[in-house]
Amino acid sequence: MTARSSLDGEKRWIGNGTIADVLVVWARNTEDGQVKGFPVEGGATGLDARRMEGKGSLRAVCQADLTFTGVRVLAAGPAPGREPLRRHCKGGSPSRPGVGAGR
Repeated sequence: MTARSSLDGEKRWIGNGTIADVLVVWARNTEDGQVKGFPVEGGATGLDARRMEGKGSLRAVCQADLTFTGVRVLAAGPAPGREPLRRHCKGGSPSRPGVGAGR
């Protein structure tokens, strides 16, 4: 991805995706193959955010289907050093058994 890049594709089950001012979209960078976070302004040109309806479990947080068609983003992700998703997920792994047990 270059200094100004674009996103194309779809995301599903995105919490508060229709009302967020800024979305962090985790996507694969085509230059280095790493999954990184890219900031996208809510209401950006080419972003279609549709609220998902008809599911009982959607009551707590509104869920959305997002479609990106040439949505412009900065290549630099919001994470310091533009680190890949793998590094960010490592911190949550030890806590997962406790979350599953309701702690």
